[in-house]
Amino acid sequence: MNSKSSKYLDPIKAVTQPREDLIRYLLTAYPLRDRHLRYGLKKLLEQQGNIWQEPYLEGSQPYRSTTTVAKLVTDGVLHPEMENIFTPSDRALYEHQEKAVKAVIQDRSNIVVATGTGSGKTECFLLPMFDTLLREKENLFIPGVRVLILYPMNALVNDQVKRLRKLLCKQKKSKIRFGFYTSRTEADEKKAREMLAEELSAYEDKELDELFSKGDPIPTNRDEKVAAAIENVLRIQSVSRNEIQEEPPHILVTNYSMLEHMLIRPTERKKVFEASKNVFKMLVVDEAHSYNGSTGSEVAMLLERLKVAVGIEETETVRCIATSASLGDESKDPEVIKFATEFFGEQFDRVIRGDRVEARERVGEEPYSLPSEYTHQKILTALSNLDLPSLNDDLNIWVEQLRGFIPTEPLEAAKNQANGDAHKLLWFALKQHPLVHRLIDILSRKPEPWGVITKSAELWGLSLQTDSDDEEAKRALSHLLQLGTMARQRDDDLPLLPVKIHLLFRSLEGLYACVNPQCCGAATDPEYADKPRRYGRLYLNEKKICEDCSSPVLELGSCSQCGQAYSFTQINNGKLESLPRSYQGLKDNKNIYTLTSGNLDSITEDEEIGEGEEEKSATAQTMILSNRDGWIGIAATKDFTPKDRVEGEFHLAWHRHKNDKESNGCYLPKCAACGVRPTRSQTINRFVTYTDEPLQIAIDSLFELLPEAERHDGEASERKLLTFSDGRQDAAFFASDYQRNSTEKVYRQMLWQSFQEAKGDDGIVTVKKLTDRLKLNFIETSIPHPDRTSADNYKSYRQEDEQSFGNKRDCEDKAEKRAKEILVREFALPFNRRSTFEAYTLLACHLDLSDDRLFESISNNFGISTAEARIFITVITDIIRRTGIVSVEGSSSYFPETGGVEGGRRAMIENEKATNYLFLEKGETEKKKYKNSPSFLPKWKDGEVSKPQNRLEWYYYQFFGDRFPSRKDFSWLFDQLKEYRIIAKAGNVSAYHLNWEKLNIIETKNDWQQCDSCQQVFQALVV
Repeated sequence: MNSKSSKYLDPIKAVTQPREDLIRYLLTAYPLRDRHLRYGLKKLLEQQGNIWQEPYLEGSQPYRSTTTVAKLVTDGVLHPEMENIFTPSDRALYEHQEKAVKAVIQDRSNIVVATGTGSGKTECFLLPMFDTLLREKENLFIPGVRVLILYPMNALVNDQVKRLRKLLCKQKKSKIRFGFYTSRTEADEKKAREMLAEELSAYEDKELDELFSKGDPIPTNRDEKVAAAIENVLRIQSVSRNEIQEEPPHILVTNYSMLEHMLIRPTERKKVFEASKNVFKMLVVDEAHSYNGSTGSEVAMLLERLKVAVGIEETETVRCIATSASLGDESKDPEVIKFATEFFGEQFDRVIRGDRVEARERVGEEPYSLPSEYTHQKILTALSNLDLPSLNDDLNIWVEQLRGFIPTEPLEAAKNQANGDAHKLLWFALKQHPLVHRLIDILSRKPEPWGVITKSAELWGLSLQTDSDDEEAKRALSHLLQLGTMARQRDDDLPLLPVKIHLLFRSLEGLYACVNPQCCGAATDPEYADKPRRYGRLYLNEKKICEDCSSPVLELGSCSQCGQAYSFTQINNGKLESLPRSYQGLKDNKNIYTLTSGNLDSITEDEEIGEGEEEKSATAQTMILSNRDGWIGIAATKDFTPKDRVEGEFHLAWHRHKNDKESNGCYLPKCAACGVRPTRSQTINRFVTYTDEPLQIAIDSLFELLPEAERHDGEASERKLLTFSDGRQDAAFFASDYQRNSTEKVYRQMLWQSFQEAKGDDGIVTVKKLTDRLKLNFIETSIPHPDRTSADNYKSYRQEDEQSFGNKRDCEDKAEKRAKEILVREFALPFNRRSTFEAYTLLACHLDLSDDRLFESISNNFGISTAEARIFITVITDIIRRTGIVSVEGSSSYFPETGGVEGGRRAMIENEKATNYLFLEKGETEKKKYKNSPSFLPKWKDGEVSKPQNRLEWYYYQFFGDRFPSRKDFSWLFDQLKEYRIIAKAGNVSAYHLNWEKLNIIETKNDWQQCDSCQQVFQALVV
């Protein structure tokens, strides 16, 4: 059943897909050429307990609701205006919210609210805060801060600002005003209003509608609505520092760092705080648990200074409220009260906690008895085989599916009560089912592992004996959870089974390998069993000695380009030691030794050879690991040659700088196998993921699984997923990295979709047609496109969208530029080729080779066959393309690989053109100015061809060998490329670009045999 139409989450996929996606990502992001190592890593990642633990299920019962805002107004507890501010006023309040309101308003107590995340802690101080202000009546016209709300970070301040706007804009008579004072608050009122206009312009329509009071006319025109919303906000918010200083608002929201500055600086201290003497009433501190240790002591003294500044010299003249979701259980209440009393310098006597409603109390009835024919096994099998209908399907379809485990009488009764609503049908059909009650009992005790509940004899009423029984129970539990989470009596109710699934992953902290290839614990890829192993047993945690054979265990890394495996060790006084954890600790450390267990897996094309560089930058000598007096490392000066193992010794290849004459180590800046040398990061990556990568994979997987409401073509998804971080800096970095990575994935998906729509019957499409198709899809689809220009950042190219360029021509122009950039980035850049469609052999990009005349003339001139000529031209044009030497114009330059990053990679596109060029031959000036652009002619010295200076020359050697053509032949070939328009003049530069529009994109279907050109190139490159 399609999740977009059925609208429910599959628990089995939610449990397994993030794990599978994470493993797939790790095996791709950290490549290993050695098949035995790759097989061993895969097996380690698949084992429970290494990077993932079995998921847990936890029942999540709602907090108890006891009253409403309307009822509290009727009872005289709250001011009548509160019904306008908090709408709908008949919405239930939790019991702990009512307790907080009465404790502050009626008992005049200082309180700590310690309830869970999402429990409505904010209302616990907003309700009494607004009530206190509203009761001032005409005194509200007197400027001055009555309430200070203190947050530990700006991100929380920003969230509260949106909440206050939404509530205070609904005032009818009174005019409570607020302001926030952080580093983001502009001093000048004009700039502050411009910032407000920019912020509200980014609001969705629904968010703007919330800034209007009930009954107020809401403009339908977008620009008019934004303008009206701005006016509404300006009536209740002081938006600039100058405005806050000249007329302090009733509520001030800030963080403790800014509060410190305000109390130090004479202007704010006098104009804001001293002006608030005799009116200051309340102090609210959110996330109180974050003020522990020295920070807590400093902020406590800060609050004392605040009270002095606003003229509070006695206790009980200021009301204090602290909130937190991380203060432990009730046994900690005495400690919490003591902390709050010392922190605020005021007397506290109560901690308010939430009371959750027991599941049985919510259901309200005892389970019925099942007829004898509904055996435990029959119910289990029926649930396992259940084919869930769509929520929009006729209820008769649902009834037929549910008959296998629900008796006819309660099922028909439920249908009569449901009024055509599948949610209600499930509520009435399941709420008295014995199986549901047993699951409620299990989940209400404590979180339990998914597998424990799956195999629970208490739940199913029988013991599961076989693996097939286990699989049946897993499907049955999944279907039962789906039904229970969809069952609800009203739209705003929690479901019958409110359940949380806890997925537990940890970062990959390194890969370690025994250096003994004969280790009895070594992994062997069955498909490559006849190939020798290079290493022994693998570990995902640090080891010094192998548990199987007592040989040394060293940390592994691999080249990000070719997958060559390396092992590392740090040697001090001959002893093998662990590596430093930071990259900087490795980079300049002369005690680090980069090793392989034998000769390199392969020597391949040097990916980053530039003009004048030597072909190889590393040499291999011998490192002896000896077992005398414990395992020690002995660096030998002789060149490495493989040799038979000597008892108690291992001879490894030690890779070092070619001209390094001393016997010290280094962390190689360039792969010894393929020669790649990235400019932004290290060449050889350790198998360390930290936290962000696993989290991003989990988020992507879960977001993909979220139920999707039906939407029209081009409309953005309304699915939402919330993440939390322990630190502001971590959150900021994660958010930007995640946005960039997500955008890359969306673009790649769009590129694949566009190819499928534009390709011919032969699976081929021209670059021009693919660009046009991708441009059209951008124009028709809602995508928030990132951009280096802030005014254009995250605007859609779909004209109808709220956040778009609006003008049709602008949308089309931007869409075409971005489409060109994406194709250049995918098919014409030297960076990141491991993650392109070509690397995965899904798509290939080659020259249009339909004209045989060129190959016949090359065949005659070079004395090779026409087939060889075709291969030769295909490969050299591929090398030119993959070096970024293309004639594309009008490309945007958002990505680091295309636009360049200051202090990092150079720009590959400037002024909407490629910055790499192809010269016939470079003079001294060109060599300095265009050092990354190759010459077409090989170098001759004293009548002989010199060593390869770039990748083109490298291939000339591979192809011709001893039958190397003359300089005249290569000059003739260059002229042929110009004549056949394969290369074109590159603007004002005396050089050339590959003719971009001569290229075709070809579907390979993961099979080189599907593409003749790909097959020929592949064969040519592995000669």
